Amino acid sequence: MELVLRKRSSGDDLRLKGAKILCHRSQKLAFLAPYAGQWVFYSLIPPGSAQLLYNHLPAPSRCIVAVGDLLNLDGLELAVESVEIDPGSYTTETRDPPTCEIEVAWGKSIRVTHDLLIGSDANSGLRLADTHDPQSLTALVTFAAGHWHLHDLNGGSLIRNGKSAGRSLVLKDGDCVRIAGKELVFRIGGDQNTGRGMECHKPDDKMDASEPPAIGRAEAAMPAPSSGEIDVVYQKARELCQRLLPVLRDPGRKFLAPQASCRGLRGWLRMFHRPGTAMETLDRLQFLLSGSPRDRVWLLELARFLFQQSYPGLCLRVLKELCRLYPGDVTVRQTLAKFYYQQGRNPLLPASGRLNAFEHADRSTQVVRRLAPNDPSLGDLDRAISLEKVILRQSLEEKSPFEAPVEEFAEAMGR
Repeated sequence: MELVLRKRSSGDDLRLKGAKILCHRSQKLAFLAPYAGQWVFYSLIPPGSAQLLYNHLPAPSRCIVAVGDLLNLDGLELAVESVEIDPGSYTTETRDPPTCEIEVAWGKSIRVTHDLLIGSDANSGLRLADTHDPQSLTALVTFAAGHWHLHDLNGGSLIRNGKSAGRSLVLKDGDCVRIAGKELVFRIGGDQNTGRGMECHKPDDKMDASEPPAIGRAEAAMPAPSSGEIDVVYQKARELCQRLLPVLRDPGRKFLAPQASCRGLRGWLRMFHRPGTAMETLDRLQFLLSGSPRDRVWLLELARFLFQQSYPGLCLRVLKELCRLYPGDVTVRQTLAKFYYQQGRNPLLPASGRLNAFEHADRSTQVVRRLAPNDPSLGDLDRAISLEKVILRQSLEEKSPFEAPVEEFAEAMGR
């Protein structure tokens, strides 16, 4: 697996074979990690910061890397030139990951439900107090490709059960890992209904692992493990789109948030509050769109949120409305092309549906090329789409003509 980044200022290539911290001016800004079937981007700074941009917008907390993506690290621009993965080892993501709990001081434990940053920084989900580590961010706990992973963010080696385990490892039940001089025990796959009383605090509560209430939570980067909660998030996202899309088509209509709690001073405070769950992120977007439903930035953020939550049908509807509202916007058109490209790479879709998605991606890139003929990232995306189309066509030709027909692309995407 290899990821190639190109510096747009000099044209130099940066080839990554493994996990990599992206720094600029001695500050850690982002982290890239390979898993089975994908490369994942993680933001290491608070959301909404202008220091880190992804495709010309404030970087998400987490997203899958695709060819043509643009990263801006406080002025240093990097373009994703190629993404090499091992499709044979792809592991389907589960929406019900095994439980992960971290035992800290005095027998206290925290339950991890989202990406968790560990360090001495106040923005860390789990703050290690009284550490002598000069680096503010020490480690990252994340769930990807069917497993819980721990990544070192200091460039050193993790010590698991008294032995060196490299910079990244797959966590197993009972692992004892030394992080910044403190021993943390990880419990994976335990009973979700055990009596380990857990609470979730906001990241700005400055929780310390050395204090008795050592409980923390990082920003949501994937749906909560409860399938019931995921259904609630989807239902609310669908209701939001059902109320928002008619407003975008009819300028005479007004879009209002359904709950009074989303307005007034409490609503404005949402802009400065770091969302902790997918529902909180959706509430924040709903409030912002209620004041400016045709705002390009917030609509793009909504589309990105829907894509990250694996709601491609809703995401596509929002992106099409964006293209209608801003037909000459290069970023909007590129986002639509990359959406179709990602759908084409989705191994859960039938081959004909994936080929249809790549055809849409090809047409979208042609529109972008007319708008921005000198954009160097389009060539990389065009080559990736052409290669995928050739491979898929060959696989379809090899199939028996008597096989049962597959679903059409629109139905195969589901919600």
